[in-house]
Amino acid sequence: MRISIITPCFNAEETIEQTILSIINSKTVNTEYIVIDGGSTDNTINIIKKYKNDIDIFISEQDKGMYHAISKGIDLSSGEIIGWLNADDIYMPWTLQTIEKIFQKFPDVKWLTGLPGFCNQDGLYTGLRSSASAYIKSLIVKGWYQNGLLGHIQQESTFWKRELYYETEGLDLNLKYAADFKLWTSFAKEAYLYQIDIPLAAFRKGDGQQISIKFQSEYSKEVSSVEKINFLTKLIKKLNQRSLILNALFQFFIFGNSKVIGYSQPSNEWKKINIWQNCSKNSISDLRLAFWLYRE
Repeated sequence: MRISIITPCFNAEETIEQTILSIINSKTVNTEYIVIDGGSTDNTINIIKKYKNDIDIFISEQDKGMYHAISKGIDLSSGEIIGWLNADDIYMPWTLQTIEKIFQKFPDVKWLTGLPGFCNQDGLYTGLRSSASAYIKSLIVKGWYQNGLLGHIQQESTFWKRELYYETEGLDLNLKYAADFKLWTSFAKEAYLYQIDIPLAAFRKGDGQQISIKFQSEYSKEVSSVEKINFLTKLIKKLNQRSLILNALFQFFIFGNSKVIGYSQPSNEWKKINIWQNCSKNSISDLRLAFWLYRE
């Protein structure tokens, strides 16, 4: 089973090497790696060329932004399974081997995600949302998985079948910041999202230069154009955004059918289970620890 990974990049000289190495260290013989550069003017291209023997397709040309680059990479890819890793995020050493095994073992799984993980500007692993949570199909369609409601579906930890991508609307290239958010709503119309009970990737929380941080206002506007939430839900979202504690409690009280893939130690194999649980990605212990860590 072939896996295609796309990395879009532009002037990412400070982080691109660690991203590439994380893929090289995780890839299997069935991994296809594609890098789409937007015409970088710093040292990014020279860094990429250091690893040309491990990159199957490399294009550097002016484009219309990140999602245009990703879309181009997907169209050039040949894998049955697709994912993308931005030029400042990282995979775990076991990620691609695990993804290959899971999709081979469970042919009915069309898309999946791992436990959300985080790293700092130096690329050091710094945090993990340690509890598998419910990804409720109908609420993904409505756009509830965002700040102020049920939290994000972590893009760098999410993989899907090619057939699902082309069965749906694909990436909306009219959006500059929230096309992945809309993509998840399209996927959820067709299939359940499964969560693997291990971390697969880490989102880099750095100096505020990431697109998702620099353009929060623009991102929020695009999310609002996609979401299908009523007035009461919008009010709850607004209140939750003012209080991390309130938002955490809100997630604890939203329950649904959770599709989880976990490893059974007694039988030494991956197993797929359905379990009724809440949408919080944190345990009470996680929240207590976070309270002390985030205190000024």
